[in-house]
Amino acid sequence: MAAERSSIGLILLLYGAGLGAAAQLGKIASSFPMLREAYPANDVVQGLLLSLVSLMGVVLGVVAGQLVASQGYKRMLVAGLTLGGAMSLLQALLPPLPVFMASRLIEGLSHLAIVVAAPTLINLVTAERHRYLSMTLWSSFFGVAFAVLAFVAPVVLPTTGLGGFYGWHGAYMLGFSGLIAMVLPASGVSRSALPGLKDALMRHVSAYSSPRESPAALGWLCYTLTYVSILAVLPPYLPADQRVMIATILPLASILSSFFIGAGLMRFLTAVTVTQIGFIAAACAAAWLMLSGISPAPLVAIFLALGLVQSASFAVIPELNTTAEGQALATGAVAQTGNLGNALGTPLLLALVGALGVTALPVALIALYLLGIAAHEVTKWRRAAQG
Repeated sequence: MAAERSSIGLILLLYGAGLGAAAQLGKIASSFPMLREAYPANDVVQGLLLSLVSLMGVVLGVVAGQLVASQGYKRMLVAGLTLGGAMSLLQALLPPLPVFMASRLIEGLSHLAIVVAAPTLINLVTAERHRYLSMTLWSSFFGVAFAVLAFVAPVVLPTTGLGGFYGWHGAYMLGFSGLIAMVLPASGVSRSALPGLKDALMRHVSAYSSPRESPAALGWLCYTLTYVSILAVLPPYLPADQRVMIATILPLASILSSFFIGAGLMRFLTAVTVTQIGFIAAACAAAWLMLSGISPAPLVAIFLALGLVQSASFAVIPELNTTAEGQALATGAVAQTGNLGNALGTPLLLALVGALGVTALPVALIALYLLGIAAHEVTKWRRAAQG
């Protein structure tokens, strides 16, 4: 299923599409103070402006994998980018709140189409020997997009306002839609049947019971339950003069680790093994955090370890699933568990800290990372039993 030679240009083009998908969340997060002024409402409604895109991923992640496999990868990617661009241009008009929220729901469908189709297409244009590198690159799309927007938003927003900011994102999405439509060749992969409702429901059962389609998603849930929530919950417990610096360093540490450590390890070890090494290292760093108290060094160590999980988890998908359909379904499951983890992680850890104090948080981190190790170990055993 892999190409004989890797197409660097197409890989970067598809990665650019992924950055646009990540910006569907990042554009709201980076403009949230101004958005709250434009749409004064209660905290629940304002929170939904950010989370509605993720909510669609929680509900429809695996279904998106089926739809993309049935309708064609290039076709669904172009459709997702076009729909996402149109919704951003609608938001640029700052329509009434109900219309804005409806556009965010529709944007969630666009987001799913992109994050399922793009990595599957990257695998198809990458030689098998280079897949660990292309998946490491793909794994960084969320963090890179948020980092870029963190620098760009303070410069652009005062000049263009919310409308201009969202308009630029819409133009970006439509531009990539046109480029991919013109440049990306047809995948040449046969389409699967369009799923019915019963089949879509049963596919969730088969995906999460499959020792090949489920491992990346199960491990990704343990990762996402902690990644964003650590950034949200722990900085206030650091000295005031260190908070901004550490909040900036932590995601950069995971990105650099994924490229320079995770990718290097995958030259010699399987992606599953590197994922488990990442979880083991993260659990050890969380134990250090428990013993030392909330301080910068163990937090940086946790994110360096999570960088291995980040890069290797996406490489697990083509490592265990040799068909494009299997990769799309596994990617859809990752999208589903990732959105679930991002949605639940922060409120769960905040509730834990509120009930038991901040000292309980490292214990929860250790438990989740051990669960990630166990998920991969159990599915590894099941694959061996199947022969």
